[in-house]
Amino acid sequence: MKNDMAITFTFAKGEKVILMLVEHWSDKAKFDIHRFAHYLIDLSKRFPEAEIFPVALFTDKSEKWIKEPEREIKIVCLDETYMYFKYKLIRMKDHEARSYSNTKNRFVAVLRSAMRREAEKKVLLAIELLKNYRQIEEDIRILIKNMDAIDYFLEISAAEREEMIKIIDETENRGDVMLTLSQELKKRGFEKGLQKGIQKGIKEGVLKGKLETAEAMLNEKIPAERIAQITGLPLKEIKKLMVSIKQRGE
Repeated sequence: MKNDMAITFTFAKGEKVILMLVEHWSDKAKFDIHRFAHYLIDLSKRFPEAEIFPVALFTDKSEKWIKEPEREIKIVCLDETYMYFKYKLIRMKDHEARSYSNTKNRFVAVLRSAMRREAEKKVLLAIELLKNYRQIEEDIRILIKNMDAIDYFLEISAAEREEMIKIIDETENRGDVMLTLSQELKKRGFEKGLQKGIQKGIKEGVLKGKLETAEAMLNEKIPAERIAQITGLPLKEIKKLMVSIKQRGE
C-alpha cells in the first residue's frame, strides 16, 4: 500500500472522512481484500474520530471480467459476527473515455486512457489525452512521465506512434509543448527499436554459441540426444548440424 495514500476531508461542522483510494494496475487476481481490510483497521485505530471510505480502483486492460474480485469479508462464529468489511469498487473499463473529455481532474485526465473507448480512434484519443492533460498540468516532466500510462493502456504500436507524430507535427500553433511531445514520441520509438534490436542480437548470439558448442561435442562423438539435453537445442537442430558437418567433410 506504500504507493497509495489516505486523504482526510474535514467539513464545516468538523466531521472528518478519510478516503482510502487503492489503485490496482495489474491482474485483479492479485488484489488482496484481506490486506485491504488490514489497511482500514490500521487507519480506524489511528483516526478513531473519522469515517473511513475505502475505494479500490481497477485500471486493468481486459474488456470483461468473468469473475469480479471478492467484494466483502464476513467472519462469523457461533452466530456472532466478528468482522465485516466491504469496499466501493470502481472499474475504469465501466466508464466511457469521452464522458470525461473536459475534466479538470489530473488523476481522471490520465486514467481516461484506461476507460472504454472506440478502438479505431485510438490515435486521436492519445493526442487528445496529451493536449487536454497539458492544459491541466504545467510541469512538462510530469506530462512526459504520464505518457507511460497512456502508452500502457492504449497499447500504441510503432505505426500508430508514427501517425501521432505526423498529426502533432502538422498541427498549427502547436507551440513548444507539442514540439516537446513530438520529440519525446520520436525518442521513445527510437529507444523501443533499439531495445528490440539488442534483444534480437542477444538471442542470435546465444543460439550461435549453442550451435558452436553442439558442433564441438559432435566432433567428440557425443550422442545427439545427450547434446540436446546439455545445450537445450531441439534434437532436430542437432541432426541438421550433423548433416551440415558431414557435407562440409565431403
